[in-house]
Formats: sequence, structure tokens, C-alpha cells
Amino acid sequence: MLRFLSDPMHGTWLAAAIIVVGAALSVCMHDFGVLARLGNAVLCISIIMLSRPQVTGSKIAIEVTDERTELNVNGPEYYRVNNLAEPEWLRISETNKLAVNQRSPVLAIVGTLITGYGECLNIVFQWL
Repeated sequence: MLRFLSDPMHGTWLAAAIIVVGAALSVCMHDFGVLARLGNAVLCISIIMLSRPQVTGSKIAIEVTDERTELNVNGPEYYRVNNLAEPEWLRISETNKLAVNQRSPVLAIVGTLITGYGECLNIVFQWL
């Protein structure tokens, strides 16, 4: 289950589904506290995604520059330029980078905003 949640694609889609369900439930129940509570679930997914290298047991490859091509030896561009087959460990490392460097911080910010401002929406919609 952790491996599923730490995958950038699956984790992002699940977080989006949680947000949509939380927004729909909040509108139906006229209580945005539900959305605020489900924002914590989005935060949990971002934390699991942040720990993807430990969950999968794989590392993120460090950057090593080739003098001849001035490309990262542990990057996909190096293999494309040299017409080499991209190894499996490189694909896993790139997925780890995507999860840790891009998706997890975005989900953490979105989850924090939802958690922080979900209750404030009750005040706004109380006047309507």
C-alpha cells in the first residue's frame, strides 16, 4: 500500500480524488470542516511520497558530469545522446526525483492550505 501511495502518479490522483470528494461532501453538508479534515489526508500522501526512496528501497542517483558531453551520467539525456538503452535503475531514480522534488512539496502546500482555510470557508458561506 505504501508503494502504491508513494508512486507520483497514483498518489497525485488519489490526492485529487480526496480533494474533489471533500469539496463535494462539504458543499452537500454545508460544512467545510470535512474538507479541512480531508486536507490532512492529502498531507499524509505528501509525506509518504516524500519518503518514496525508503519505501521502495532505492536511492536517488547523484549528479556526475561527463567531461566529454558535459551531461549528467546518471540522467536520461546522457543515454539518449549516446544512443544507449536507459537502465531500469535510472527510471526508478527519475521517478523518485519526481516524487520527492516536485509532487510531494506541491501536495504538502495544497494540503496545508486546505487544512488551514477549510474552516474559514464556513464563515464565508455562512453569510451567503
